[in-house]
Amino acid sequence: MLTKTSSSVGLRFGLIAATWECSALILSFFLVGLMYENIKAVDLNNVLTEFVGAVLPMYILICLVLRLFDLEVLEKPHNHMGRLIAAVAVTFSWFAMMAFFLKFGINFSRVQIGLTALLHIALLILGRVLIGAAARREISYAHVGNIHLVDGSPCFPLTKFDWVDLRAVGIRPDPNSSEMVSGLANIVMGKQRITLHCTESTRSAWAFMLKCVEVPSEIITPDLNDLGPIGIATREGFVALAISSGPLTWSQNAQKRVFDLVGGVVALFLLSPVFIAVAVAIKLESAGPVLFTQERIGLGNRKFRIYKFRSMYVNQQDPEARKLTLRNDPRVTKVGSFIRRTSLDELPQLFNVVAGHMSLVGPRPHAELALAGESLYWEVDQTYWHRHVVKPGITGLAQVRGHRGNTFKEDDLRNRLQSDLEYVHRWNLATDILIILRTVTQLFNSNAF
Repeated sequence: MLTKTSSSVGLRFGLIAATWECSALILSFFLVGLMYENIKAVDLNNVLTEFVGAVLPMYILICLVLRLFDLEVLEKPHNHMGRLIAAVAVTFSWFAMMAFFLKFGINFSRVQIGLTALLHIALLILGRVLIGAAARREISYAHVGNIHLVDGSPCFPLTKFDWVDLRAVGIRPDPNSSEMVSGLANIVMGKQRITLHCTESTRSAWAFMLKCVEVPSEIITPDLNDLGPIGIATREGFVALAISSGPLTWSQNAQKRVFDLVGGVVALFLLSPVFIAVAVAIKLESAGPVLFTQERIGLGNRKFRIYKFRSMYVNQQDPEARKLTLRNDPRVTKVGSFIRRTSLDELPQLFNVVAGHMSLVGPRPHAELALAGESLYWEVDQTYWHRHVVKPGITGLAQVRGHRGNTFKEDDLRNRLQSDLEYVHRWNLATDILIILRTVTQLFNSNAF
């Protein structure tokens, strides 16, 4: 039984909190401005625009960095009031600095700004208390963002839950099968939490499979009820062993997505002459389309179509990546050889970034049938699936460490996999920026041909 559900409750309450607090900030300034004498001497709309333009972006950014819109913060606002007040203080300090250096502070008085900050804090606390109460009411195991996966018999009745009989839909815990991994990923797409019911004999295999998807996961384990282990959850009276928390919180995902969108759009604009030049060169040398598309493994081990500049003759292309490209490969055109050596063939992936299939930085996406030596990637190391819990990137930690190009040996894959998993577990925005800067030094790499 599978019913359609809404997406993350955390995202919904985070958006509610952000909307309320932005509105409260504007309302606070407006109310104080109406009471304050000097506000009548200038146009209220213009002053309000200056204030909002300087304050709101900084306040949202600080809240995202401090994860103040995360669900665990929203449901317990009394534990995080210090951080909330600090966010307001830093925001208004930023505004005071901007007003001083840009010389628009003549329209504001210190008392007016101080009263606005105090009123905003009061409205913020009121909103957090109300939102926290609503969030706590909705945070229950029966929430629509959760899904139960059943392999065998469920540990308790599931008639009121969103659930899937895995055996009925042909999904088994087999990481050697790409169909099983991608099938599981498609079932749980858009869910907030996975709870698995399985037998003890298949528990280890399912634990491994659950780490292949980007959704926080847990396994119901009735045999652990009497042990009372630390750091596990209780669901419907049964102990659930936490398996995966997901590598990024939704606020971290929001930071990464904003960075990708801004960076992707700016890069497309600045590099548009390069796009035109490469496209013309490809078209002049050989017949066929300018772009080459190929199915790659993306976020959550779901597949997407990647865009690249075509570097091979049309009748010799390898859409399934069954054959590694060799140095001086006769399939590669002269223009193709140049753009592969300089990584210009990767530029159209900026469209994948803007569309949301990829990030600027992340593990490089591979074709399903790509080989390391004579073996498929996941046959070399099954933890290969775990690198896909974040979006693939145009560049990544493995690439700036020199692990790029073809995987002629199994160790070639293992080296880049180690870097990819390190990136997944230690992500922060500063790392993405540093990797992009270091990528420039890797553009002309002897391993690229």
